Amino acid sequence: MKGADHYAMGVWSEVDVLVWRSGEVTTPFVDVPKDVMLDSGTYFWSITALRDGRPIADSGNAAFIVVR
Repeated sequence: MKGADHYAMGVWSEVDVLVWRSGEVTTPFVDVPKDVMLDSGTYFWSITALRDGRPIADSGNAAFIVVR
């Protein structure tokens, strides 16, 4: 997003438990650490654009499903 200097990304379980978060995303892609295990189920992710540590835009939550 124009004006953002970095992004925060989070992944939550279907019962709203934070599974993983990174507050310093500076690239258009993210590698989730290998120690973050997502079992089968529904999860939600969101991205927040930040400038000087303050939010300037938020994607809202989007669902995705893991099938193992």
